[in-house]
Formats: sequence, C-alpha cells, structure tokens
Amino acid sequence: MQPLTRRNKDEHPAVTDPDTTIILGDVRASEDCVIGERVRLGPDARLRGALISGESVIYNAELEGCAVGSRTTVTGRVSEGATVHHGSVLGQLKVSGDLEPPTVGRGALVGPGVSLLPGAEVGEEAVLLPNSVVTERVPRRGVVGGNPAMPRGVVVDAERVEVEFDGSEFQVEGRRGRAFNLRLADGGLEIEEGRPEEFGVIAEERPRIVRLGHAIELPRRPFTFPLHVLHLRIK
Repeated sequence: MQPLTRRNKDEHPAVTDPDTTIILGDVRASEDCVIGERVRLGPDARLRGALISGESVIYNAELEGCAVGSRTTVTGRVSEGATVHHGSVLGQLKVSGDLEPPTVGRGALVGPGVSLLPGAEVGEEAVLLPNSVVTERVPRRGVVGGNPAMPRGVVVDAERVEVEFDGSEFQVEGRRGRAFNLRLADGGLEIEEGRPEEFGVIAEERPRIVRLGHAIELPRRPFTFPLHVLHLRIK
C-alpha cells in the first residue's frame, strides 16, 4: 500500500477528486482502491482494494476489498466482500476504555442507516437489516434487525462471484453485460443479464453494486469486487 497524503493525493491513482478529498494523519491506500468525491480519510486508515462512495468518513479503520456507500462513517475493520450501505455509522471516531472498534466479517451486508456500536462483531455473510442498532455479536450468516437488533432470520446459502468493471462493462465469470441479476437455484448460481434487482451491478452514468435491493453508487473507475450472493430465510 502507498502512503496517501495531502501532498501526493493529486497523483495517487485511487483518488477520483483530489480537490475535495481530505487527508488527515497517517493514511495508506492501494492503487486498486476507488475513493469518491468529498471523502475524509483520517488517522490510521488502511485501504486495500476498497471502494468508497462520496461524502464518507473513514477514521482508524482497516478496509479490504469491501464497498462503502455514501455519507457513511467507518471505524474498525471491514473485510473482503462486505458492503456497508449509505448513512450507516460503524463505531465512533474515538474509542476509549475497554471498548474495541467494531468488525465486519467477509461478505457481510450492512444495510442503510445501520448503527454498529463499538465492540460489536458481525460474522461472515451476516445481514444487518436497514436502520438497525447493533450492540452485540452477530453470528456467521445471522440476520438481525431493530433497535436493539434482534435475530430475524438466517442466510441459508451463499456464493461468491468475482465482478470486474473495466470502466464501461462488467465481466462476471466470463459473461459480459451492462447489468445482471444473480440468483441461487438448484443447479447453482444463475446469471440473468439486463435486469438487476436483488443482486447485480449496473453501468449507467456511475456503476452501482446491488445487494438485496440496496445499491452503492461508485465513481466510474475500473474495479474488481467479490460479490457475495446471499439467500435469506426471514422469520
């Protein structure tokens, strides 16, 4: 990972709008990151393959191969293939005492407007429903919602799909198209091009990653993303 500073942000390949990107303190980012407009990166931010939409705040965080929606605040760790949707708050900018920053496991989905408190741990391929307030550990493939968040179901099946965007079109396991749906069926994963709804990607003015009907809009830059297709059973 390269250092990302106020002096070199004009040349750093991850930064899409140097004039509105704010760098405070020690920040490192790999070249394959995509950092949107009006993003604030604070002390001890480590970004590897992260996709960050506009107006987000990333402080004291480690993000790897994940996607973060607009107007979102993240501290703690977000793992490969996870998505954190718009308006969510993970942790707090300063954690004191015995509280640890929250963690989000591989392939997890954090819905819009979620509050994930310090010390909370989200397991792999778990789902936090929109506007939930999560205070405790969420088990692997658990589905929680409410304030405080309570069990609402489980993820009964999941599959990881590598998505590559070259700036104009997507490639998914060798298939190309401007948009697609992904659906788990008895014979495995089915891909239907042209109608993104629950899972998929759209390349219009800006590319969007869609998971369970919630979209993260990104700057139009090439990227790769491990999309986790989740099949839920709600109580």
